[in-house]
Amino acid sequence: MHKRLSARTTAVLTTLLLSASVVLGAASPAAAHDDFVSSYPTADSTINGSPDEISLMFTGTLTGGDDATVVEVIDESGANVAVDPPTVSGDSITQHLSPDAATGIFTVRWKTVSADGHPISGEYVYTCLLYTSDAADDSLRG
Repeated sequence: MHKRLSARTTAVLTTLLLSASVVLGAASPAAAHDDFVSSYPTADSTINGSPDEISLMFTGTLTGGDDATVVEVIDESGANVAVDPPTVSGDSITQHLSPDAATGIFTVRWKTVSADGHPISGEYVYTCLLYTSDAADDSLRG
């Protein structure tokens, strides 16, 4: 009788473990939100001159559509220098900026919809210096 009880216990435990691994394994990918990976300009960086656009990269394909993605690029005076709606392409977002954007500290605020349908958002800052050819020459040297 001892062996029979042990076999039943083993069978029950095996069934429970298999069931748990199937449930947890199936739920993990569906519950995972896409994550912000990188940007240009990078967070907390200082660049020479104002860029024509910024780019945001994520870990997965983003959901496009009207109003699904919003990007603001706020200068030190509080003005949004983003122009035109942002463009979503696969795992990246591109936002065009005003050609008249000044130098200084810029705050990028973004929100979009992850591939799993859930909203994600974040913000970071970067600094633009006045473009000088000396700074460009220095960046090419090293």
